[in-house]
Amino acid sequence: LGDYRVVVTDAKGCTSDCLARLNVVPCIPEVTVLKEVACYLPGDTCGAYSKLATGVRDGECPAFCFRITIRNADDDTIITELAVNDTLLGNISAAFASALPLVPGESVTAEFKAVTLCQDTTNTVTALGRTAQGFEDVDVDSAVAVVLNINLECDLTVVSTFDMDETVNN
Repeated sequence: LGDYRVVVTDAKGCTSDCLARLNVVPCIPEVTVLKEVACYLPGDTCGAYSKLATGVRDGECPAFCFRITIRNADDDTIITELAVNDTLLGNISAAFASALPLVPGESVTAEFKAVTLCQDTTNTVTALGRTAQGFEDVDVDSAVAVVLNINLECDLTVVSTFDMDETVNN
């Protein structure tokens, strides 16, 4: 919002003043999304979040936690709608809806626990932020869950040098 003054000079040298108030509506939002992964631990807790987590498969597949943070990185625009889609979790927009509207500089985080994976997975999230005027911005981020296959087998062999009946292989 501002007052602007324009002075116009015509071909004969006459000038005219024009004073007007102009309301400028910010248009395009700036959305940033951060996708992180951690190992799912006993007690319904998650390990340290980062861009990469490694779980061990020993008979059963490991579980992971995913954390997604969406931030309104614009200085002026309010985000009134979020559409969030994840290659593993699907449409997860509802997990962020209670934080709307997202004012400039504000962020919202959602955590998804106990996601079982049996193979290495690159998980990608796409966040679309929309203003009340319908302007949009999109950001994409990924995290990687690595699954190590460690199937241990234990065999027990008992050997004795003291043979009471002197039978071979007994």
